[in-house]
Amino acid sequence: MGSYSVIARTSETLLELLRERIQQRPDAIDVDRHMIALASPDDVDDDSDVRLGLHLYEVTSNDVLNTDTRGYIDDESDTMRDPPLALDLKYLLTAYPANSNGDVTPSSIDQQRLLGLAIQTLNDNSVIDGTEFGGTPFDKNVSIMLQPDTSSSVPEIWRSLQESTLRPSIVYEVTPVLIDSLAEDEVPRVEERGLEYEDKTEEGARQERRSPDA
Repeated sequence: MGSYSVIARTSETLLELLRERIQQRPDAIDVDRHMIALASPDDVDDDSDVRLGLHLYEVTSNDVLNTDTRGYIDDESDTMRDPPLALDLKYLLTAYPANSNGDVTPSSIDQQRLLGLAIQTLNDNSVIDGTEFGGTPFDKNVSIMLQPDTSSSVPEIWRSLQESTLRPSIVYEVTPVLIDSLAEDEVPRVEERGLEYEDKTEEGARQERRSPDA
C-alpha cells in the first residue's frame, strides 16, 4: 500500500521487472534496457528505439475490496485511519519491430518473439510481494493477470489512438493497488482501567444455612 505515487511506482516496478528478467536471459533476444519503456503507442514512431512498450490505459475501482469499510488503528499516532482505496490497473503490452531495412518478415518474426518473451516473463513473475508497496496492515500481494479475452478491447484501444499502426499487443491487469487514506480520527489511549465487583459471600452463606424443609 502507498501514497498517491503508488500508481507510478507500480508502473516502474513492472518496467524494472521486464528489464531485469529479460536481460538475465542469455538464450533470449538481445534487447537493451532502454528499449523496454513506459510508452503509449502514440509515443513510438518508426524512428524510435522502443522495442517493448508498457502503457497504462485504464484505472478502475476494485469493487470487491472496497466493500470493506473497516479502518485500522495507527499505534504511533493514536488515530483510526480509514481503509485504503483498492484499484485495478490495466496495461497494454506491445512489441515493436526493429529497423527492417526493407525486409519486413524477419522484423515481424523478431517482434512476435519479443512479445512471447515478455508474456513468458510476466507469467513466471505473476505475483509481486506486497511489502514492495509499503508497510501497513493492509499490504497485499499484487497480481499480474493476463486478460483472457482481449479480442475486442485491444483493437478498440488502438482505434482510440491518433496515428498509430496496430501492433501485436496484449492486456494485463495488475491488482490490487492500494492507495492510503489520509482521513483519520483521533483515538484516545486507555490510561486507567477501573474494576467493579459485588461481594456476594454473605448472601451465599445465608442460602447455604437455609434448610430445604424451611
